[in-house]
Amino acid sequence: MLLPLSFCATLPEPEFKECPCTHTNPQKLLYNQILTELIEHHFYNYYLVKDASEAIDKMAVASVSIPGIERLEVRYQNQLFNRKSRFKTIYLDTVSRSSFAGSINLKIDPDAMDGLSVTKVNTLLAQVVPRHEAATAAQLNTLQAVMTPADFQLCTAKIAYAVPRAPHEYASEQDAHQFGRIRFSNIVFSADKTQALVSYDWFCGSKCGLGELLVVHRVAGKWRIKHAEMLWIS
Repeated sequence: MLLPLSFCATLPEPEFKECPCTHTNPQKLLYNQILTELIEHHFYNYYLVKDASEAIDKMAVASVSIPGIERLEVRYQNQLFNRKSRFKTIYLDTVSRSSFAGSINLKIDPDAMDGLSVTKVNTLLAQVVPRHEAATAAQLNTLQAVMTPADFQLCTAKIAYAVPRAPHEYASEQDAHQFGRIRFSNIVFSADKTQALVSYDWFCGSKCGLGELLVVHRVAGKWRIKHAEMLWIS
């Protein structure tokens, strides 16, 4: 007995839902699309409810195949997509004037342990903005002033201004209602506007956080992370 073709056809793999963004300003478009990618792929699934993130962690500990873990991540992202009542909040820092935790340093200190990292950063800057490394580093060490929370169009999280806190309060930046605070640097575009550099710091607790220099490129009209160079982790 022959089965209908519909029974034999392979079902398409589920995919992350794309969050639409209406910005035409290239900087605002980039910040929006890169923050969404960071939230859904770089921040340990903290944007998900606790049960969902723990289920993914258990699969990873059990050495489940990467495709199996990715399918579960997609499923939970799809379930949360545009369900605003279930969103957790990430806080945007636009007022901190202290230097970035992972400051871009172009000078290699022979006595320091970060010589290799500095060399990599120099290489990335030279690839995207050749002959302008020093000016680029200055921009990447400067807090952005383009975006406010109202400028972000997110589909799996809320965003609000970060407020000053007492030191002990930073121990609980990741819980049932929030998953840390983020600050972005200025963006530096390549001459042809197909690539860009931007750095960020993300703090998820007193001893939890991550900072990276991102090389992003435009693919089919969308900004995507091409390379992430870790600057610090806690």
